[in-house]
Amino acid sequence: MGWLRDALDGWRVRRIALRAARRAEAAVARYAETLASRAAADLAIDDAGWRKLSDATGAYDLSTADLADIRARSIELWRLDPTVAHAVALLFSGAFRAGSLEPKAADERVQAVVSRWWKDKDNALALTSRSGLERHHLALMLEGERFLTVFTSPADATVRLGEVRPGEITQIITHPENWRRPVAYRREYRAQSYDVQGGRYAAAADKKVEVLLDWRLAPEVAEGRWDDDAALQELLARLAGMTREDAYCYHAALPGLGLRGVPGVWRAYEWTRAHGQALSSMMTLSAAQAMFA
Repeated sequence: MGWLRDALDGWRVRRIALRAARRAEAAVARYAETLASRAAADLAIDDAGWRKLSDATGAYDLSTADLADIRARSIELWRLDPTVAHAVALLFSGAFRAGSLEPKAADERVQAVVSRWWKDKDNALALTSRSGLERHHLALMLEGERFLTVFTSPADATVRLGEVRPGEITQIITHPENWRRPVAYRREYRAQSYDVQGGRYAAAADKKVEVLLDWRLAPEVAEGRWDDDAALQELLARLAGMTREDAYCYHAALPGLGLRGVPGVWRAYEWTRAHGQALSSMMTLSAAQAMFA
């Protein structure tokens, strides 16, 4: 009866192997289904917030809404991914040395003016302090641009800096004969007031629209240089009713082909997400392989 026992043992081995193969096929199928659903979800996330110019070409246009979406994604990536946060901090450390960053002038009278402007509390908050420069660097990496307002005071000749949020600048108005030369910035916003009882800020119902002229058009800087530019003067005359009189705008942006800045982190967005997905896939594969052990 030895041959019968051997036949039964062989049948049991084949049956066990068949069951193991079926379990492996099922595990691989579940794994493939997980990857497919994850890829579909990732593609849906990638396409969200983008507007196609035409269905035929499939090209994309970075509108105001698209830029807002890119900024939100870049900020979220910086918050969640430690490698991105470390890279941003490392770039700042390499760009700014330790110690005082205040410019030095050979003439003591010039140095007195520079020091007074550099140490002004509003200017330090916006730019000149180390924390201000760090925030400036962070804003360029995560938002791609900053719009600094430049206030001048006839009383004490002091220049003070402020800031306008990038989302409030809806259009950069350029020279009629040179689209690369900014002239003014259209700002649309809702003024906010603090509710003492509710403990929160409330936005006004009506939207305000104003125009900030580029800082190079300030009389102290231009010195009449553009007075004979007929096309520019005609444009400024049409904007006169909306132009803000007490402030100018300085646009700091990462260089690109257009006028608006794109976050520096955005260039690494797809690579960083692909790296995270690769690590997640490796973990899923390891878990599936552990089922066969």
